Amino acid sequence: MRPRLLILFVVLTLVPLSVSFAEEKNLTGEVSVTGVLPYIDGNKATFNEYRDYKSNVISPFAGLLLNYDNKKGYFFDFNASDIGYQTQEYLLEGGKYGSFKYRLFYNELPHNVTWDARTFYTTPGDSTLTYPQAIFPNQDPNQWGGFDYKTLRKTYGGGVDFTVVKPFFASFDGGRQTKEGTSYKQGGAEGGEGARATFGLATELPEPINYTTDYLKAEIGYGKQPFFGALSYYYQKFSNDDPYLFVRNPFFTVPGSFMEQIPLPPSNNYQQAAFAGNMKLPWNSKANVKLAYSMAESSKHLVTSIFEGSTTPVPITYSDNTFNGKLDTQNYQFVLTSAPFRFVDGKLYYQYYKTNNKSDEISIDDGSNPLWHNHLFEYEKQNYGAELDWRLMKGLHLMTAYGHNYIDRKREDIPKNNDDIYRAEVKFTGIDIATLKVGYQYMVRAADHDIPTLTLGTQQEADIIEQFVRRYDAAAKNQYAWKVDLQLYPVENLNFNIMYKYIRNDYKDTTLGITNDKRNFWGVSGDYAWTKWFKTYGYFDWDQEDWEQEERRYNPASAPPSNPNPVAGPQNSTNFNWTVDQRDKNYDWGVGADIYAIPKKLTVRVGYDYVRSNGNADFTYLTSAALTTSGGVTRTNENMDISNWDDYRKECFFIKFIYAVTPALTFTTGYAYESYKYNDAQFDGYRYVMPAGATGAAVNTYLTGAYADSSYKANIVFFGAAYKF
Repeated sequence: MRPRLLILFVVLTLVPLSVSFAEEKNLTGEVSVTGVLPYIDGNKATFNEYRDYKSNVISPFAGLLLNYDNKKGYFFDFNASDIGYQTQEYLLEGGKYGSFKYRLFYNELPHNVTWDARTFYTTPGDSTLTYPQAIFPNQDPNQWGGFDYKTLRKTYGGGVDFTVVKPFFASFDGGRQTKEGTSYKQGGAEGGEGARATFGLATELPEPINYTTDYLKAEIGYGKQPFFGALSYYYQKFSNDDPYLFVRNPFFTVPGSFMEQIPLPPSNNYQQAAFAGNMKLPWNSKANVKLAYSMAESSKHLVTSIFEGSTTPVPITYSDNTFNGKLDTQNYQFVLTSAPFRFVDGKLYYQYYKTNNKSDEISIDDGSNPLWHNHLFEYEKQNYGAELDWRLMKGLHLMTAYGHNYIDRKREDIPKNNDDIYRAEVKFTGIDIATLKVGYQYMVRAADHDIPTLTLGTQQEADIIEQFVRRYDAAAKNQYAWKVDLQLYPVENLNFNIMYKYIRNDYKDTTLGITNDKRNFWGVSGDYAWTKWFKTYGYFDWDQEDWEQEERRYNPASAPPSNPNPVAGPQNSTNFNWTVDQRDKNYDWGVGADIYAIPKKLTVRVGYDYVRSNGNADFTYLTSAALTTSGGVTRTNENMDISNWDDYRKECFFIKFIYAVTPALTFTTGYAYESYKYNDAQFDGYRYVMPAGATGAAVNTYLTGAYADSSYKANIVFFGAAYKF
């Protein structure tokens, strides 16, 4: 029996037993239905990314809410929404107060990415992708087959809590999640789970999704002052019905029977055991502790051959043909809070987190990289610090804090970080019409950068550049941040909020990479209520993010061996520095109101929201020798800039009429407009086959149309009714 039908069966079984108590209002609820008629112009998948609407078709969305209480401690609550659609959700909770509680649930969630994508493969979404042509695939996209990038996630399960033997308690939960469909994931230089790239040759692949995740959780504990403690265990099993994607490579003249093997996410097991507890201590203090240990395991048979610029597959020799992955994690947290005096509260904390990678380390010989082996990533992280909240006077608080973060990881460029974080915040509530918060944070990050040994004439390009690169996620930096938050309520039913936040990161030791970034955020919001006639609100949020980075184009073949320095070295057409200043501006504003046209009878609800993001990338080559002419076009520091860098605009408007015929019966009707416009340089002049006009072996890219044109406009009419009983 399907999970949602099981829940409905349970509810319908319980309802007749409760009808006889209707006069005592033991059973209450609401039944509702809303008809939605959308007219969608443009990308229907983007509009329906997490929805289930059909264009030009009326869809009735029904809901049911039931609440039962027999006044003797037994109860149940049932909620169902979007019944029969891919967004449907069901939840049943019940039990006896102070004794036990149970729950059952089922929900679905679609994820629509791109509909009507195209591919020359004959069975998109299957674990085997091939095409009928003898050598190269059909290179006319108009003759390719269509498919959809979409998935559907279904989650169902339940649980029960026992509190009958106080102060002991127990809880048990279990469930399953399935995910099916076809996904797109962009791959890297050596292929991936959606786009396969090999030596500049790329093909977007529709990846089959057939995932199942089962989980079980159990917890037992004791809770009675001054002590609380709980032991828990969590187990999860992930299964992938398609562990490999078998693909005929469209770039090489190999027999059609040879299928390249691409690994997909492996099945795996995860389990965690944990203890959480706290105890009250003297001096108005409390100690909290959490101890957890987890283990993740997986196994995968390795692929036996790959293409390496050859027309025939190259066999691979491993020290072991099966990779066994195992990752153990320890997580310990300790917190002590105390308020020994009226004028100060305090907190001390410490956290230790460590992953131990016990996976197989396998040597690989593919003919060109003998005895290459995989690197096992693991790390250790420790955080500790203290906070003090001082009550300086009535309505005036000063919070001061210090924290230290340490991380040590198996990473070749920056294995260690030490962060010192200083924070202070003032809060003033001394007047009745306002609350003011002002905060400042300063962080110093130290980074141990491992510089590879440079041997002239033998080092690869990556090793030379690595002398000067600092990757921003772990690079040494100084961070400055402050914020101001002012809340005003000058008269009754009128509220204002004004907020500003500034963050700047100075990467002091970085030569190549991001050298500076800063972010400004500010917002204003307010609302006013004239209870008898209307309520209204408005808001405006704005933020700007700026990044500055310097990079190097380096060609070791043309650089003098005596001076390989990519900064102080030669500046010419093939060895030069370049910079990019990237800026993103985002803002969101909206207004709305509830107008009580006929008090307690007719309400008009109206709202508008506008979101916009505007990105820009300003590129500069630091030597004129790099500004060359190609295809009749001369490159300049102006025409290289990208003005449409992840730009989008979305606006929504709605008006809704709510008419209460009686306190129990309500009718609604209304109209909504939604518009989304996306503009990005990477989709300008989109082609399925590249280069333009290429055929046969000259083609180096096959695309499917994923995310190609996501803009849309939608006009939506809706009407419905709800009855309470």
